[in-house]
Amino acid sequence: MLRPFFLLSTLCECISVIFENKPLNFTSGIFHEEIGSLKLWNDEWKLITYLDLENYYDEHKLIKLYSNDVKQACTFATQRHIMVTDCENINQTLSHSLVHTEEKNASISELLGLRSKPVDNKLTFLVLIPLVSSRVYSVEKLSSVPVSVPNSDSFIFILPQSPYLIIDKVKQHYFLMNEIELAECRYIKPFHLCQQSSPIFLVHLHGGCEASLFIPKPNIPLTCDKRIAKINQPLFIQLIQSNTWLYFTPKEENLDVTCRSSNVRESVKIHSSGVFHLNENCSAYGQSIILTSHSTFIREVRVNFTPEIDLRKSLDLNLSFLNTVDIQPLARELCNHRS
Repeated sequence: MLRPFFLLSTLCECISVIFENKPLNFTSGIFHEEIGSLKLWNDEWKLITYLDLENYYDEHKLIKLYSNDVKQACTFATQRHIMVTDCENINQTLSHSLVHTEEKNASISELLGLRSKPVDNKLTFLVLIPLVSSRVYSVEKLSSVPVSVPNSDSFIFILPQSPYLIIDKVKQHYFLMNEIELAECRYIKPFHLCQQSSPIFLVHLHGGCEASLFIPKPNIPLTCDKRIAKINQPLFIQLIQSNTWLYFTPKEENLDVTCRSSNVRESVKIHSSGVFHLNENCSAYGQSIILTSHSTFIREVRVNFTPEIDLRKSLDLNLSFLNTVDIQPLARELCNHRS
């Protein structure tokens, strides 16, 4: 069974404490953070609407007929137009461009700053309305979490194939997305609306690593990219959730927490892995890192989890078969994945 947990402090906790530390026994080597909901669309409803320019052309004709210079034209135009540029701010040595246009010339649309196709004195607009599927997906941000290798000073973790796993609410269908693909989606609260650009896979049949971990299994899937690293510095990954960090420390780390709103100063010792949350206007100072919170006004409560499986038990710990990497570039890459 998956083990859900909530990371946000309750109102009472926010009043009584300035931080929250939740040590967690991460053993799967990967952390799933739910950051939103998503729907897909493939088809479009195409509509065409138009704006009749006949009246506009008539007014432009009157401006040309009854004004010889820009000052007269501006004075005349104020009678029937909303002036964005005041007449006093117009350079009187310039002539207005309408003098040089023929009546009902299609190029008037460019002068008005419109982006459409003029047809028979009408500005036509093509409206594309996405037809969205009813299936709702969760957007899961994936982060690597190192797990200590028994009888070794090394650590093992899973490197996600993509930074985002998109999986439906019943955990049957999924696909992966990168940063660029997610950024191209349109966000209309509460959903990311995305044009489908990749195949949708079945969790039970396709066997991809990131999605397979949602299903209770005795072993880590062979499709997972397992890495080995030596880590001697603490690793903090800021989550999308406000003022919350996923951390891993190979040895005990002391954090001093202070807040601008009070003179309270508290210390906390963290070790191994967990989730650390700061209240607003507070900062935490470690030996090699500073965590700074920011103010938020609206928070969405979401559920995050790690698969309840031990990465170490499913591996032949002959390290020669695994890729060895430097953890520092990985840490920088993970931190850069913040949205």
